[in-house]
Amino acid sequence: MHHLKRRSISIVVMLASIAVLVIAIHSSIYAMEEKKKQQLELEREVFYEKQLDRICSCMSDLQEDVSEMEELENAIQKLMESEETQNMYNNLASASEYAVKLESESISQGEEDEQQAVSCLSEVQILVDNVLQRNSDIANQTREMQNLCVVNHEASRKLLQSFKMENIDESSELYERLATIILNVESFWKNSEEKLQEIIDKSEAFEKEILSKQSECDSVFEILSAFENRKEALNYKLSILWDEPREVEMDEDLKGYASVENYNVTAYCACYQCSGNNTLTASGTMPKEYRTMAASKNLPFGTVLYVPALKNTPSNGWYIVEDRGGAIKGNRLDLYMGSHSQALQFGRQTMEVYVFVK
Repeated sequence: MHHLKRRSISIVVMLASIAVLVIAIHSSIYAMEEKKKQQLELEREVFYEKQLDRICSCMSDLQEDVSEMEELENAIQKLMESEETQNMYNNLASASEYAVKLESESISQGEEDEQQAVSCLSEVQILVDNVLQRNSDIANQTREMQNLCVVNHEASRKLLQSFKMENIDESSELYERLATIILNVESFWKNSEEKLQEIIDKSEAFEKEILSKQSECDSVFEILSAFENRKEALNYKLSILWDEPREVEMDEDLKGYASVENYNVTAYCACYQCSGNNTLTASGTMPKEYRTMAASKNLPFGTVLYVPALKNTPSNGWYIVEDRGGAIKGNRLDLYMGSHSQALQFGRQTMEVYVFVK
C-alpha cells in the first residue's frame, strides 16, 4: 500500500514536469513567433518608411520646382516677346517686301532687292532655328516636370493601396504620414497639372506660329528661285543677242539692259542712188535686209537695236548697226531694205528704239 502511494506520487511529479516542459516549449515557440512577427513588422515598417522618405524627397523637389515652373512660364513669354523673335518677324517682313517687288521689277532693277531679300532670309533662317531650339528646350523641361509629377502621384497612390492591402492600421503614425503626403501630392498635382499643360500648349502654339513663318520663307524662296530662272533666261538671251538677235524674244528683263530713245528712221537700199558704188557696209559686211542698220558714230558697229514698231517684220524688230551714212547724224537711223521702192515707201518715221551696246 505504501509502495503504491509512493509510485503515484512519482507519476504525478513526472506528469507535472512534462506539463512544465510543454508549457516552456509552447512559450518558447510563441516567443519565437512573436519575435519573428515583430521582425517582419519592423522590416515592413522600415520598407514603407523608405518609400515614404523617397516620396517626401520627391515632393520636396517638386515644391522647389514650383518656382522653376514659374520660370518656365516666364521663359516662354519672354521668348515670344524677345528681341530675337521680333528680329525674325521684321527680317521676314522685309524679305517678303523685297520679294514682292522682284515680281514686278526687271532683272536690272531687281538685283539689289534680290540681294536684300537673300540677306534678310538668311538672317531669318538663323533666328528661326535659334528660337525653335529655345522653345523646344522649354517644352522639354516642362514635360520632364510633368512626368515627374505623374510618377510621384502614381507612386503615392499605389503605396496607399498597398497599405490597405496589408491591413495597416489607419490610425498609425505611418498611415497618417502617408495620408498627409497624399494630400500634398493631390494638391500639387491639381495645381500644377493645368499650369504645366498651359505652358506646353503655349509652347506648341508658338512653335506652330514659327513654322507658319517658315512657310512664308518658302514662298519667298520660290520668288527668289523664279527670279534666278529669269536671270538665267536673260543671260542666255544676252549670250546670243550679238549674233542672232532675231532668235531673241524681247521682254521687260531684256529692256532693262537697254537705253531707249526716239529716232528718226529712214530707209535705203544697195542701189547707186542710195549707196553709190559701195557693195559692202562701212563695217565691211554684206548688207542684209531685216538686219543691217546705218547709224551715226554715236553707236558703235555691232550695236543691237530693237524697234518695237518693226517686230512684225521678218527681223522680229531686231537690227544690227553695220553701216554709216553722210546724212546719218544724231538720232537718225537708216534701215537697209531690199529695193529702192521699198525704201521710198518706208519714208521717214519716228520710232521708239531700244539700244544694246556690246
